[in-house]
Amino acid sequence: MELNKKIFSYGIFFIFLILAFTVVFTLVNRLDEPVFLNMYMEENIYKNPDIYSLDNFQLKYITNIGDKRRIIDVYFKEAPDLQVDVSYNPFGFTGFSFFHNNSDIELGDRYWIYSLKTIYLNIFIDDEEFEDIEINEAVFKFDDGSTLDVNLGRIIFYKDDNIQEDLEHLGSSSSSDGSSRSFYNIKKDIRLINLDSPILEKVKDKIAITIAGYDYSQIEGVLLEANRRLYVNTIFKEPGDIVEKYTYYSVHPKLYYENSEGETFNVRIYNIHHYPFKFTAREIYDYLKSRGEI
Repeated sequence: MELNKKIFSYGIFFIFLILAFTVVFTLVNRLDEPVFLNMYMEENIYKNPDIYSLDNFQLKYITNIGDKRRIIDVYFKEAPDLQVDVSYNPFGFTGFSFFHNNSDIELGDRYWIYSLKTIYLNIFIDDEEFEDIEINEAVFKFDDGSTLDVNLGRIIFYKDDNIQEDLEHLGSSSSSDGSSRSFYNIKKDIRLINLDSPILEKVKDKIAITIAGYDYSQIEGVLLEANRRLYVNTIFKEPGDIVEKYTYYSVHPKLYYENSEGETFNVRIYNIHHYPFKFTAREIYDYLKSRGEI
């Protein structure tokens, strides 16, 4: 009987010890503010039909499991005139969210003491003459009146209105290992100039691109004959650490060339991207630790 009492007492002690450890650990690793996943992306803004727009652009952030605040507005410091609608559910095709008036708080996906949430943005630009718009700094407004200043990384919105007839896109393919191939019909003799993107320098160590069999950094002056095929092969390498793994990358570089009439044109190269799609509680903890947030 005395032995049973001791076992019971020890059991209660260890339960309280575990509870105390859990409480302390949770408090120590609690986030002061939500943490947004970084993004280095180029996104095409389409005309629909009287205004340029981008539908359901996603941003993800990590917050404490008990944080029930909703983001209700977004303001981009570099582009204060952008019109932005925000929802925690994808917008419908008519431009509004089917779930926007749902009174339930969007809890997100739970990972231990953290929650991973996604917001969807519909972005509108009422200016046909706009050039590339780069946004880095955002201000998020929550439904309790609080605001949060965030450096998102580097996001570039562009309109692809370049018209060229020398390269005819015939098709493309991609694989789950991050590799892709695009191929074109060369309709006129052309001379390659270079491949350029504002964020190419950021990802140069993470990608491999060959154009007509040459590394993209060595294509200047390469001559290509008409009625042949141009192959562009790309691969986004496996991220090297947890911060890179949880960072969004999407690069749409321009391939510049000169045709036989001496005219210079460009064509966009797509399918160079890395999107985080699998999350775990341990990796989220390591990610926050690596970024110095906990």
